[in-house]
Amino acid sequence: MKNLLTKLKKSLIAYHPEVINYEEFKHSAIFLPLINVQGQCSLLFEKRANNIPQAGEICFPGGRVEANEVQNPLITAIRETSEELGISVDKISLISRLPRLITPDGKLIDAFIGKIEKVDFSELLINHDEVEKVFTLPLSDLKTLKFEHYQIHSTNYSGTSSSEPNILPVEKLGLPLRYQGSWGKKSYSVYYTEWQNEKIWGLTARYLKYLKDML
Repeated sequence: MKNLLTKLKKSLIAYHPEVINYEEFKHSAIFLPLINVQGQCSLLFEKRANNIPQAGEICFPGGRVEANEVQNPLITAIRETSEELGISVDKISLISRLPRLITPDGKLIDAFIGKIEKVDFSELLINHDEVEKVFTLPLSDLKTLKFEHYQIHSTNYSGTSSSEPNILPVEKLGLPLRYQGSWGKKSYSVYYTEWQNEKIWGLTARYLKYLKDML
């Protein structure tokens, strides 16, 4: 476990360019939590509750950056992780900041990776108003995880008006039909994988693949 974590720490990019006009974006921050499960360093995921936007989808803890947190979105990421997993902030430690990401609909995402310490997985007190359940993926299994890649163009998620053959097959993958909506007029990479019968895609899969590439 220590070898993989050490390798991951060394591989993560130390410097991430800032965005000059960040205040013009809708701004969110996420936290990729590593937790010890039966002696294995594992990445923790959440499944969103049914009564919130993007219900039933797989994500990492996180949420909207408040006005007083714009200069330090790590505060947002740790606060949201604490609230969603029911642990105190002093049990959460930072390993590294990850590259920023801008979503197809123009949201700015700040991402961080760190450890949940001195808390057993069974002791997490999930906030079920926001989270249906949590599950983990050992870093040793991340190394062998297979990803599907789709390059989405122009008109919509399903690519019905695109001449490109590599499109996102929403119905085939069992993803919500709402993602057949407009992507705007640019090209965007979408990654997809599965773990424990859960569909992991979009922003979550993109950061997951980034971590895999660092191992």
